[in-house]
Amino acid sequence: MSPSSTSPLTVAESPLSAYSFTRSRDGQIAAALGVGEETIKTHVSRVLAKLGVRDRIHAVVYAHKHGLVPPLGHY
Repeated sequence: MSPSSTSPLTVAESPLSAYSFTRSRDGQIAAALGVGEETIKTHVSRVLAKLGVRDRIHAVVYAHKHGLVPPLGHY
């Protein structure tokens, strides 16, 4: 799913964010995506800042409210 034209996230960040925020540990996300854990931490920090939220839970709520990710169960 692509971010909407009003999305603060890039085309690359939107689906990665949906994936990242459904997983519990940065290490698991990093292994699944074939990147380093620090890369995931950096990505998450940037997305949180762009969305203006303080943590992953608020990012998930924001993303669903604004249509940035598909409905739950459709990943």
